[in-house]
Amino acid sequence: MTRPSSPAVARPVLAAAILVLAAAAAAAVIFPFDPIGAVDPLVNGISQDWANNDVHLFVTTEEGFYAWDQPTQTWDDHTLPGWIGVARTAIVPVEGLPQRRVLGGVNAFFKGTLWLSDDEGATQDLTRESTGGRVTDIARSRGDQVSLIYACTWSDVAPGELVRSVDDGATWTAIGGHGHTNLTGVEIVADRELYVSGDNFVTRTLDDGATWEHLQGNLPAGQGLAFVRALEPVTALPKAGGDRQIQAEALLVSNDSGLYLTQAAEIDWREILPASCRAADEAFHQLDTFVLWTETWVVTFDGRLLLAIDRDWDRWYDVTDELGGAVPLDVVAFYGGVYVLTREDGVFYSRGHDFPTGGPPPPSQLALQAAPNPFNPRTTVSFALPQAGTVELLAFDLRGRRVARLAGGFLAAGRHQVAWDASDDAGRGLPSGVYLLRLTSAQGVKASRVALVR
Repeated sequence: MTRPSSPAVARPVLAAAILVLAAAAAAAVIFPFDPIGAVDPLVNGISQDWANNDVHLFVTTEEGFYAWDQPTQTWDDHTLPGWIGVARTAIVPVEGLPQRRVLGGVNAFFKGTLWLSDDEGATQDLTRESTGGRVTDIARSRGDQVSLIYACTWSDVAPGELVRSVDDGATWTAIGGHGHTNLTGVEIVADRELYVSGDNFVTRTLDDGATWEHLQGNLPAGQGLAFVRALEPVTALPKAGGDRQIQAEALLVSNDSGLYLTQAAEIDWREILPASCRAADEAFHQLDTFVLWTETWVVTFDGRLLLAIDRDWDRWYDVTDELGGAVPLDVVAFYGGVYVLTREDGVFYSRGHDFPTGGPPPPSQLALQAAPNPFNPRTTVSFALPQAGTVELLAFDLRGRRVARLAGGFLAAGRHQVAWDASDDAGRGLPSGVYLLRLTSAQGVKASRVALVR
């Protein structure tokens, strides 16, 4: 998901919180941050997306964008220095079309623009101009049912827009009913499950925008909302009072007062950080192919890079000094590490966090994850058991039909892993698509999504 910063949120200075974070910083052990280029004083944001069996990394600027070339470890420069009206603010690649890029931006007349390129950005064709202002986010679906791309806009003088494309970015249709005037973020969890942030609240649709659910709940009102983030791994949870399913496990949002979290199926927001954040992302830290723990990285509006190393979010580390004086602006994290965009010093890369001694702590709760994800055709499914007992690990398709039994029987407490080659119980290879893994144990049930891309 692309998440450029939003101009709608203020930048408070929280001195008390800063002191607490600074005191804890010494306990964090971070792999070194190394500069990897794309230095530009006009940067807007950084994003990463997985498509066509490749990880894509982009830096958007007021004069175009940069794309990271993984084989050569260099940046492809798609900027036009000195040109007016070529600002790019969001980019996504398109699954199944390796050369295609959908780009968002703003022109010289402060109108939002959406562009389409079939040569990785070398040439771009305008597909929509919006009076709703600057494109703040673009997201694409990752399911196998239908290809959808959503984009949203923000403006000081006109209502923002939410638009959708069902033809890989060639044409766009405005979507109403979401209730937002200014939109700052959009997140697609499944083909029909969409979250939109803006103004001071989050809305959700589970039917492609036909109906919307207001998720304000106990979230403090009257404050700008910077983004919405649906945390992985996702789980299939029944929606109360209906037969639809909510697949997001948790939602993360930031407003003027802090960073808030809620379980997606039970809207009850709690503050997990008393600092307003302009960007956040989460990664699963790995040892070989065994997922051991999670990292949540955030960039605050007062210019700090913070890290939480578990899903309790009760202890944050201030690691800003690891950037050597550079001021963080945006962050993206995934299995390979973390990338931090700075205001004037380009992009920095780190493998992430490491535990000081003795490795990670023993598992305190049931956990399930697969890596790599997406995969082709082999992935390693890792799970943690707080207590010994009988377990069963099954794979289902999105229609709820069991396709494979991956593990079962009595297992000791601790971390376990099993390889899966995307075959069913009869040994036949499964088609590309999204599958649900379900781990059943005495401690409960845990589920996770995996995407097979052949």
